[in-house]
Amino acid sequence: MALADYLIQFQVKVLPLVLMKKKIVFDRYYLDLFVDQGINFGYSPARIEQEIRRHRWLFPRIDRYIYLKASPDVCIMRKADIPDINYLRLREGVYDHLARRCQWSVLDGEASPGVINDQIKALILHSGQAH
Repeated sequence: MALADYLIQFQVKVLPLVLMKKKIVFDRYYLDLFVDQGINFGYSPARIEQEIRRHRWLFPRIDRYIYLKASPDVCIMRKADIPDINYLRLREGVYDHLARRCQWSVLDGEASPGVINDQIKALILHSGQAH
């Protein structure tokens, strides 16, 4: 049900931009849905990766993955709406697994916003072939 809801939202909000061939930067995109639901169902990081791969045909291809890695301790200090640090630790394990297995670009999410912004721009605007 969550995937169906996400697909409807995607088609309304994003598909027009995709059809116009606009460059789009997503914060998490559909991967976060699978990470979140996978954790809720007790799936291993490998099983979550498998579910993402199995359903990726439903969404436009991602040109580049950029993982802003920040520790759960830093994340919980930055966001007031996170109920449980253990949930963040589980998410960190899944995202670390995905970044390693799928060769994502990994940036220090604990750096200053200006530094992170510059690094992301460099990856997007000045890199060779996307990952």
